[in-house]
Amino acid sequence: IECEETVQIDVCIMKGNENKILEGTQKWEAVIESPPISSAGMSCVDVMKANSPNPTKAFVGCNDNGICSEVRSCEVSCSNFNSVGDGDSGSDEDASKPEQTKAKKDVPDKSKPCGDEFYGSCQHTCEQSKIRAYIHNNDGICHEDKVETRACHVDECGRDNPCLVPFVVHVIFAFDGADVDLWSRGSDELFRNALADAIRLSNVQYAKKIEIGPGDVDILYASHYAEGQRSLDISVEITDGDDDDDEDFDDDDDDDDDDDNEGNDDDDGDNEGN
Repeated sequence: IECEETVQIDVCIMKGNENKILEGTQKWEAVIESPPISSAGMSCVDVMKANSPNPTKAFVGCNDNGICSEVRSCEVSCSNFNSVGDGDSGSDEDASKPEQTKAKKDVPDKSKPCGDEFYGSCQHTCEQSKIRAYIHNNDGICHEDKVETRACHVDECGRDNPCLVPFVVHVIFAFDGADVDLWSRGSDELFRNALADAIRLSNVQYAKKIEIGPGDVDILYASHYAEGQRSLDISVEITDGDDDDDEDFDDDDDDDDDDDNEGNDDDDGDNEGN
């Protein structure tokens, strides 16, 4: 959020206020890419403050969706809105001009995405977010358009609540003729979506419906699997996050549930071996 978007510019239409300084705020946001894994390290709030131009006065906070924001004070001159600085007493016609000018500054060019549009790490709430931003035509600056959030069951979600993520399947995909040097974070996201779609659209019949989304696919690494050849080896973990585990444990069918649980214990052991 730019400073011009938060100031009250109605006073700028008054005669003699063409260079008046207005006070406003700016809001900067960042995606948590990797949550702290030790209490001895810096928190995400500490990292945001450390990168602030004025750490002692920075107002920083992080939400449960994986977005940290910093609010900074700022100043802007009425001369920035000189197209509306010609009024004398603030007629009804003039009073509408500041809002029109402000609206023009908020026009994004959807053909010019900017910033890092990848999803951040999966939080303890089992959600992860990304910031979608575009270059604005009027000022050529990258502005946030919206925050997108999706469900996930990797990273902190699985560590904080192992009962919510009972199964983790480790899979290795190997491709001949692929160039690992061309693999990127964008490739990660394309692969996550393609794999989740393949599982969701599969004709294989399961005893229980499996809900796998892109946020349930954790790509560990991509490397060569055959030295001296064009090849690609992708190591992936797929989680089956079950938000309705309680439905599997019915008091009216205790014997069957016990048998299922014993079978699940064996599956867990196999997965750990993988």
